[in-house]
Amino acid sequence: MIFRTLQCKKGDASWAIGLGVALTFMHSAPMSFAETTTAAPVQDKTSSGPCQTEQHRQFDFWLGTWDVYNQATPDKPPSRNVITLKHGGCTVHEEYVAGRYNGSSVNIYSSATGSWHQTWTDVVGTALFLKGGLDERGRMVLFSSGESGPLDRITWTPLDNGDVRQHWQQSKDNGATWVDVFDGLYKKAAD
Repeated sequence: MIFRTLQCKKGDASWAIGLGVALTFMHSAPMSFAETTTAAPVQDKTSSGPCQTEQHRQFDFWLGTWDVYNQATPDKPPSRNVITLKHGGCTVHEEYVAGRYNGSSVNIYSSATGSWHQTWTDVVGTALFLKGGLDERGRMVLFSSGESGPLDRITWTPLDNGDVRQHWQQSKDNGATWVDVFDGLYKKAAD
């Protein structure tokens, strides 16, 4: 499956070598899911490099280890979301765990498009491809294209007390009306 998703030019040895190294590493150093989620988050942030612009730091308010409270079910225990920087500060990486449900996202600012991009996937096969950026109120707002289903809009709002609200909505009428999918309040985890 990996080989079908990569698009390499004939004779491009760098992709083949990189993939070979990645596959070798993955097979030689297996980790359990618990090992990947219980360790303290590592912030891979450098003080210089291509991803240290103001635009690349716009989503840094989301970094950290969070307890996430679903506003629709306030009596249930919170889920856990660990948001870290990777790849020299170029990638904001998300690992979300809510009981037996889990998922992850990769978020990056593209200087070429002037937009933020998120790819989300989870254990039930959901795939979201979002694009957007900061609005005039300082909220990160990302949208799906709506090409293969409903239009998605997810808004992350940094709150004055340091918490973050994530509000995911969908529209089946091209944005005329919206319904809530998830409304979560992020609070920094105590541990």
